[in-house]
Amino acid sequence: MECVEAWQAVGAVSLLLGFLRFTGARLTWTAWGAATVAMVWAGAPGPGRQVAVGITLLAWAVLSLFALRGLSLFPAAFVHVDVHNQAPPAPQVRAEIHLPKAAPTPHKPYNPPQPPSWN
Repeated sequence: MECVEAWQAVGAVSLLLGFLRFTGARLTWTAWGAATVAMVWAGAPGPGRQVAVGITLLAWAVLSLFALRGLSLFPAAFVHVDVHNQAPPAPQVRAEIHLPKAAPTPHKPYNPPQPPSWN
């Protein structure tokens, strides 16, 4: 098998498997197409180089519609976060002040002739 036949076989297999949604084949198809465009650029004669690369890009883009069909840039996995949970109860903080107990004062009987502030 020559190099050209091997190159065409890799392209055909990656196109087919990419159509069947194999991720590795899709990556291979993308790399294969970029390398093909680079080889056309390097191998085409100077005056027709842009036209040859344009035709190659157009063909690769049309075939990529099949190889990369259904490709999404969004991740397939979705992580659901339940935000309707009950909030934890608020912490209860109690401020307690402990004062030293005063010694009891001796009780004096009420004396009406004295002013009230002295009783």
